[in-house]
Amino acid sequence: MERSNEAIFNPIAKGRELRFVPVRDSQTIASSWKFWVSGNEVYATSRTTGEATRISVHASGQIHMHMGGRDLQKFAPSLPFDNGDWLHAFELRFLLSTDANHPLPDLQPQKQILAIEVAPDQMLILNLLISRMPLYRPALVPQEFAPGLPPLWERRLKDGRSVVMPARLMELDSSNRALLSSVRQELRPQVILSQPLASPAYAEFRHVSSGASTGNVITIIPMGEEAFRSFPVPANEHEQPVAEKLLIHISLPNASYPVTAPDGAVIGTLTFTGVELDESLTRDISLDLNLGAVSLTMHASALLFGQSFHRPSLACPCVPTIDGIQPRKWVFTAIAKFDGDELSVEIRPQSISFRNVNLERPMQVLSSVDALMFAAPAEIVTLRVTREVPVATMPLNSKLLLHTH
Repeated sequence: MERSNEAIFNPIAKGRELRFVPVRDSQTIASSWKFWVSGNEVYATSRTTGEATRISVHASGQIHMHMGGRDLQKFAPSLPFDNGDWLHAFELRFLLSTDANHPLPDLQPQKQILAIEVAPDQMLILNLLISRMPLYRPALVPQEFAPGLPPLWERRLKDGRSVVMPARLMELDSSNRALLSSVRQELRPQVILSQPLASPAYAEFRHVSSGASTGNVITIIPMGEEAFRSFPVPANEHEQPVAEKLLIHISLPNASYPVTAPDGAVIGTLTFTGVELDESLTRDISLDLNLGAVSLTMHASALLFGQSFHRPSLACPCVPTIDGIQPRKWVFTAIAKFDGDELSVEIRPQSISFRNVNLERPMQVLSSVDALMFAAPAEIVTLRVTREVPVATMPLNSKLLLHTH
């Protein structure tokens, strides 16, 4: 089969950057993405639920991915295609359900965003390809990626190599339907909100697959209402019926963790001061409690003032105990930044839902139909210190909610 020169030679966008968003009936159905070139490197970013995913394809051949403030994930090397003339860096695959929630439109008037119409029962697949050698003629992309839409984007790197992004709208096949069903109906990852929202919330599940023989694939699945739970807003105390109160014991240990600069120097200490609490739970009423405090101490002598840095994350496995049970894999994630004068550490909220069916030993406060939602910290905690004020302390507030699952 001969290649379609019309599809190959006429990419939709040829500028320095590409912005696109999947739509259905002109309504945004997934988060938007931005791709751009800088020198001999290619970058991509997308933001959803407040956190950005960033992918970088470096001139060295390494491919990195950041999700939010977490440490980078190294991808497998690019896969060669077409006798090695082309390298496949990574694939974006959108699995778009008809009943998923929609994000707010990201169509900024001053930014041109390409809207890609995706019909029901279709999946959108985009591949980032980079030629191995400089090309000074229109690029002929590998036949495997030629069918479908015209290429979305073509751009030349500084060294003359070509960057091309083919796009395909394909029928949602059985394997991808199974993945979609598994994520939304069986795995059911959830976001716990501090309070109900006035409008439907939006979240994406992103499944990352990376292998030397299979390449790098990021599968994007917008979620529906099943992905959200919220702590209810307390009603007026005079309107609340008399309800059973259940006693629960909660504790957090004391722990300290070094905060390091990129060169390994210990430039601060993050300290958790724990507590032991006995609290009364009332079904379906959110309980706010103080889980102790967290402090940041600056070690000024180890810092190079005037120079800045951003550390992706610091793992703090300070595990709470709730009704005798400790959450699995509980880690507070702290992100450190230094602007040359001020050192700051941000601790992100995280949450978990306990059900006796998932526990080796049952919680006394839970029946077979109950779940206990726990979030800590309840909101982002940001600590800031300077040479003049080298210690900062803030309470570590959390939330508990007992409800019928």
